[in-house]
Amino acid sequence: MTAVEVVISPIIVDAAGSIRKEQNDNNPRGHQQQQLLPTGRRRRRLLHRRKFPSGLTCNLFLKDVEYGPNADKPQGYSIEEWFCELSEDDSHRLGVERPYYLDIADASSIITSNAIPGQSTLITTEASIDFAEKKLYIPTEAEVSVETRTDNTRSRNLMTTKGALDVLMVRITDSKGVAPNADLNQLRSDVFEDKVSLKSQFEACSYGKLQIRPFTGRTETNLQIRNGVVDIAVDYDIRREGDRGELQIAAIRSAEEAIGNLRHQFDAVMFCMPPGTGDWLAYAFVGDKLSFYNNEWCSYVSGQLHEVGHNLGLAHSGEKGEGEYFDQSGIMGLSYAVDDQRICFNPAKSWQLGWYDDKVRTIDPLSSDAKYGLGESSAGMFTMNGVADYKQNDSALIVLRLEQTSKEKDYYIGYNRKAGINADSVEDGNKMTIVRKESGLPHEFGESIKVAALSLGESHTIENFNGEKDRDVKIRFIGLRNNNATIKVMDLKNEKKSKFCEDYKINPLTWGKGQRKLTCEQINEKNKCDIIWFKTNRPLWYVCQQSCNKCDKKVPFEDDPFLVDENRIQSTSTSAAEESFASTQDGSLIAV
Repeated sequence: MTAVEVVISPIIVDAAGSIRKEQNDNNPRGHQQQQLLPTGRRRRRLLHRRKFPSGLTCNLFLKDVEYGPNADKPQGYSIEEWFCELSEDDSHRLGVERPYYLDIADASSIITSNAIPGQSTLITTEASIDFAEKKLYIPTEAEVSVETRTDNTRSRNLMTTKGALDVLMVRITDSKGVAPNADLNQLRSDVFEDKVSLKSQFEACSYGKLQIRPFTGRTETNLQIRNGVVDIAVDYDIRREGDRGELQIAAIRSAEEAIGNLRHQFDAVMFCMPPGTGDWLAYAFVGDKLSFYNNEWCSYVSGQLHEVGHNLGLAHSGEKGEGEYFDQSGIMGLSYAVDDQRICFNPAKSWQLGWYDDKVRTIDPLSSDAKYGLGESSAGMFTMNGVADYKQNDSALIVLRLEQTSKEKDYYIGYNRKAGINADSVEDGNKMTIVRKESGLPHEFGESIKVAALSLGESHTIENFNGEKDRDVKIRFIGLRNNNATIKVMDLKNEKKSKFCEDYKINPLTWGKGQRKLTCEQINEKNKCDIIWFKTNRPLWYVCQQSCNKCDKKVPFEDDPFLVDENRIQSTSTSAAEESFASTQDGSLIAV
């Protein structure tokens, strides 16, 4: 958009507040000139616009506005709006107090997909600023660059994912008394005190690594705040204006007049906005500390978690073929209008948050390295736990990352156990989810796309892994016992040439109604290795390959005998279950 200087002829403002051209001798009625004049709000914007030929520098942030469903988008949608914080030098040059934020006009044509909110900087050789609307205009002839810090330092406004956060909920009332439905007591309960709240759920999902503290104390303006909530009145008439952006500006301005600098005093500031500014639900400043909620959405836990998740630097979680919101296994997909929801994050977000760093692992499945790859066998088995079972098994992982060394898009695998702190996960409960991060390093901002959700026995193949032709990687959900899920990852091209030999750790085996109990060693000693299980027509050495000295016999991948979900036995008749499965002593099952 080209910035222009506007020369405005003399005007008359009539009693109704309309702007019209002053009459003159050459045009006694002034009709044609009146049509060319900016009127009302548009004229006021032009009067406040100032051109800066020497350019500007500002730090980039992203505003993600979530909307409810409509006829075209029945599941709802979101709109991303980039904005920036002026640099210290430019703030001083313009005579404005930091932090000073500006929306960016036509941002999608200026900002690249690699920009990281809170870490990238916009530099332009020319610019114009509308101070009334707080909007930055960059002319088409300007030279623009976006630079991103590579020193892993975090913006001073970016919230930490570990430690204690001082949080404030600001309840906004307009000049005519229009206020959110929830009063301060209700908001305090919904955010900090309910059994399932923003505080309880973040602390539960992080296992105490991230703590939410309702701010109590005196602000820098000497205002006493108790229990993390405060009422603020704004000089803004919603019924007359009804604009979300203008209400936001008024809310921040009034809050800072009453409280002081918000970002310097608090780690997160949540604004509960009154109704009347449209069908938006909630939004947050990604990479910053502020989030906003429309009336009843102030009380919904999933909305709170989602927006504060953006403050923490998280992008959306989408699903292949569905859209950027449709990974509903975790909180960064769709939000829900329910008071309480126990749900955590998908594998890519869990890795980024850093809460389970002692239970994550990175491998290159095309590598034969024993530690970083799949070893000489080109196949590996990994035990996975859901976040609800973190630290229940010392050898289990919460997230397995498959690194594509020549591409930015890595894959993250996790078991979405639907229980405990994750009991209200909306989809793919008790499935193995595979998500691909579309941009950014593991701990950086970047959208994720769910590419598969595997039930027990199902598999997913990533073709041409790392961009290498015919190097396909296969992931199969092969077992589940005592909430320990097992996957097998294979480099298909090389696995066919390798050995993968072991006994499955399910001893002793029991058939029928407990009549026979044999370990793999006993099966070999009693020469039972070649006995065929009549239901599956598979020999027992498939289970006891090492003890039966059958390592030279390659078990076809799709025929491997694997553990079966304990819940499956409950939906099967006793006789059918006994005929179809061999039961282990600890109650888990194995298909034979």
